[in-house]
Amino acid sequence: MAGIRLHVIAPLVLVAVNRCARDPTVYVRKCAANALPKLHDLRLDEQKSTIEEIVRLLLNDHSPAVVGAAAAAFVSVCPFNLSLIRRNYRMFCEILPDVEEWGQS
Repeated sequence: MAGIRLHVIAPLVLVAVNRCARDPTVYVRKCAANALPKLHDLRLDEQKSTIEEIVRLLLNDHSPAVVGAAAAAFVSVCPFNLSLIRRNYRMFCEILPDVEEWGQS
């Protein structure tokens, strides 16, 4: 649904991504992280804090697949908000070899 670029359904997609970010399945959380840059491209300024909160939640994950996708979302959504990665910097350094190659950049 995040690929549909309509401002009318963007709040609905944001609610769905928010729920998927808390799903117990790793693949669902990874897909939620991959949807965040698409939502950010719609310029939802009133929802920017919600999107950053979802990025923070996904960066705190312990799965390398989710952390890699969340790092890619971080770079496109809020690259200057370093407070999101400060808390987990050591964990990122430990998990980096397990992250897929697209998430390492």
